[in-house]
Amino acid sequence: MRTPTLAILATLAAGLPLFADETPEATSSACSFSLDSAGTGTPIALKTVADITALRQATYQPVETVTLVAPDGTVSTVVTGASGAGTVALPITAVGGVWTARSTRSGTATFTVRRSIDNTLGAGTAASPAKLVDGDELIDYNAGDGYVFEANAWEGLLDSIALPSGFRLEAAGDDAWRIVSSPDGCLYAWAGTVAFPVDSRVTGPDRSTTKVDALPVAYTGDNWIGDASKAATLTLTPPTGEPTTLNLAGTGAQPFTFNKIGNWTLLLAMANGKKLQSTLSVAGCAFTMVVR
Repeated sequence: MRTPTLAILATLAAGLPLFADETPEATSSACSFSLDSAGTGTPIALKTVADITALRQATYQPVETVTLVAPDGTVSTVVTGASGAGTVALPITAVGGVWTARSTRSGTATFTVRRSIDNTLGAGTAASPAKLVDGDELIDYNAGDGYVFEANAWEGLLDSIALPSGFRLEAAGDDAWRIVSSPDGCLYAWAGTVAFPVDSRVTGPDRSTTKVDALPVAYTGDNWIGDASKAATLTLTPPTGEPTTLNLAGTGAQPFTFNKIGNWTLLLAMANGKKLQSTLSVAGCAFTMVVR
């Protein structure tokens, strides 16, 4: 869990000027400390029982409460309104899934415990997909052709999945995915056939069109991964007047009548908070006659 002190140290390390010729405000004797700098906002992966046993203790500050949420949603209190600062072990066990530590002062920290530890992983088949919780499992399990898995334990897990060399990914129905051999180096293939229009004349994201030629507006709730449950909010703001907000879900293309000439602002907000914006220049349809 981050502390204000670490934030200050990180800011100084980023390049604020330090002046060696100034008299220090205070000095102290030499001291040592440990710092986990590997965190990038993704859960900390606990892959073995040894990883769980070696997990660092959590720090807490005065008047701070720390709780731990188990994979089944059970909440246990680790520290309640501490009278002073200290460290405490998080009671994470070998139960597979996502564990979340919450602090009233320092935010949250998430940990994943592999389901292979408590034998709840699954067989890796269509009838029993493997329930992955971190991105290295396919490689660590030596997963082969036809291995089926689910990667919905936490937001963004699918993006972090590392594919074994020589394999690609394809949808296997519902929330499941399958890895299959890929001799040509393709990383993803879609089993079905889909026809769709696309404006490929310019690189984007900005586009130009006319009132009658405007295509439906593409949207997605999960950056085009394909989860139909993810919410997407599409806001279309005309050159003048009030914007139109459409609350959608999944992935698709929304027909819309661009009834005003000029620059429209299109804003797509996905379920994870990511936003995409573009400008659509709409021209009127006119008949031009040149008389000489």
